[in-house]
Amino acid sequence: MPRAVIPAPAPTAAPNRDATRVLDIGRVIKQIDPRTTPEQRHAMATSWTQLDLTAAQVLAWLTAGILPTEFKLAAACLERGLTPQDMKTRLEGVRVVERLRSEGVDGVVALLRSGAA
Repeated sequence: MPRAVIPAPAPTAAPNRDATRVLDIGRVIKQIDPRTTPEQRHAMATSWTQLDLTAAQVLAWLTAGILPTEFKLAAACLERGLTPQDMKTRLEGVRVVERLRSEGVDGVVALLRSGAA
């Protein structure tokens, strides 16, 4: 009697890394600002994923003072070589993260390079 053919298991789809990253970053955003709705967190997390950062890296930016909605500011900082650690530096008594909002990234980078700390 012939043996029954057992089909091979179907290959499992590789997990969607972007979807997983959105969920992970959404959890980070919820940790920082628990008042956000799931929809808000998803929208913000999707924006942060465009920077190709891990959830841990996003957490570093957020704990340094960048707001969850300020992913564009973080992108501008990254483009100019600023790091989350730079956000806590004081320039003339004012934290870099606070100066960024009023003076812009280029002005803050110029101050940092001039040694105005």
